[in-house]
Amino acid sequence: MRIRHGSISFTDKQLELDCTRIMSILLQLSFESKLDAASTVFMRAFAGKGAAPKRVCKWSGITKIIRDQIERTRFFSGLGWQLTAGLQITSRTGMVFVDAIYNHALLSKSQGESDLGLPTFREIDLSGFGLRAGINLIGIGM
Repeated sequence: MRIRHGSISFTDKQLELDCTRIMSILLQLSFESKLDAASTVFMRAFAGKGAAPKRVCKWSGITKIIRDQIERTRFFSGLGWQLTAGLQITSRTGMVFVDAIYNHALLSKSQGESDLGLPTFREIDLSGFGLRAGINLIGIGM
């Protein structure tokens, strides 16, 4: 918000700190298959469905009075699902993999009631694409 006082103008800004924690609990089915009998390259696919609770902390730094009136922590919950497809290369000491991921989760939180007595809620959409890559060290004495 911009305030003008004579020839001096002020700009008020609101500071928000987002300390997001997302935890998905999925029941997952997996599939792995060699590209051919002599190959060390595997196709991988995963599909999962489950709960995806999310905790969001917001802090507003305008004034102490406003900070004390703002709900600092919000918990969202709901169901989500995830599809993954990728490749892995294995050897006797480990494997390297790369996966493409699609995650879908539309989470909500009850806000109470409207002036008409109807239930209100807030939603957050955590859907989107991503990549996962990694190294799995198998059988090297760890």
